[in-house]
Amino acid sequence: NNMQQSLTIIGSGWISQHFLNDYAHKFHPIITISKSSPPPKQSTHHYYYDIYNQPTLTIPLTDICIITLPFKKSLTDPEKYSSAIIELSKKIHINNYKKIIFTSSTSIYANSNKVATETTACDTTDRALTLKKAEDYLLQQNKHTLILRLAGICGKNRNSRNKASSSQIIDASTPMNLIHVNDIINFIHNACINNYSSDIINLCCSDHPSRKTYYTF
Repeated sequence: NNMQQSLTIIGSGWISQHFLNDYAHKFHPIITISKSSPPPKQSTHHYYYDIYNQPTLTIPLTDICIITLPFKKSLTDPEKYSSAIIELSKKIHINNYKKIIFTSSTSIYANSNKVATETTACDTTDRALTLKKAEDYLLQQNKHTLILRLAGICGKNRNSRNKASSSQIIDASTPMNLIHVNDIINFIHNACINNYSSDIINLCCSDHPSRKTYYTF
């Protein structure tokens, strides 16, 4: 099929494995990059790369670049996350791709118990500010950048078993923001095959079960 687009996935972990399981046949070649995860079986070329300990990185250019790098809570200096994304973007010449898809997080918003839209002001915590800095940089560098702010990911084997089996549910009546991994990968696939200009999109289920309801289920 000569309509196949070429694809790069940076941060080839849990989400991208599910994406490739369903959609790898639509792309060729597929370049994957991870810090330590083994290459997905659908990968054409795999590179090991640690964004926090950056040697040089030379990879072939593809049509689409998906960046899905977890922003670990254990990072002592959150600022390192945006710095790492910016450095990486320069190394791979992010402006040369036809499309950039970046998975961000709805944790960028303050916890206000109100509905947040994409125009809601971001929180002022260090983590929210550095995530915003990474988003802004990508939006500036490439006019076909889609920022996906993901709610809490559920589905497949991501089922919060520890919390579900604990004897007490903290903040039991608090509503939850969740997104199923199938909805994420279907959305990413749609973004790959359709044209769009830069945008920020919240990916969240419109149902908001309480923590008690969800973990009891």
